[in-house]
Amino acid sequence: MSETMDQYVKLEVAGQRYAIRIEEIGEIIKPQHVTKIPGSKSHILGVTNVRGNMVPIVSLRHQLGMGEIEFTSKARIVVANYRGELVGVKVDGVSQVVTLSSIQPAEEAQARKEGFNCEAIGHSDEGLVGILSLSSILEGQAWHES
Repeated sequence: MSETMDQYVKLEVAGQRYAIRIEEIGEIIKPQHVTKIPGSKSHILGVTNVRGNMVPIVSLRHQLGMGEIEFTSKARIVVANYRGELVGVKVDGVSQVVTLSSIQPAEEAQARKEGFNCEAIGHSDEGLVGILSLSSILEGQAWHES
């Protein structure tokens, strides 16, 4: 069990609490117009303009094997740098930056499901939080054609 006190951004997807290391996130933005791309992979919602850069938007719901919903007022796009390119990940909501303690590695059976990686489980004031690795999520689903 790790006693490190790293900071995480706590987010919600389909009523479940997850967290992502703050170092993995470039910024968090409100959803903007997303242009669909004909023939793109099913987990790619489209592209949006972020300060002059065309950024592909992927759905974390899809990555986690959950049904997709429309953007709501609480939805956010987590923008990250992945292999030198900006990528946006749509989440249902972002609540706060938290410091998690008592972080335990996730069991292998829990950690790898439908191609996503829940690398650990952390404890917050509200209960258990699944810690996700954005790079593992994006790597596991190959968000663009190679």
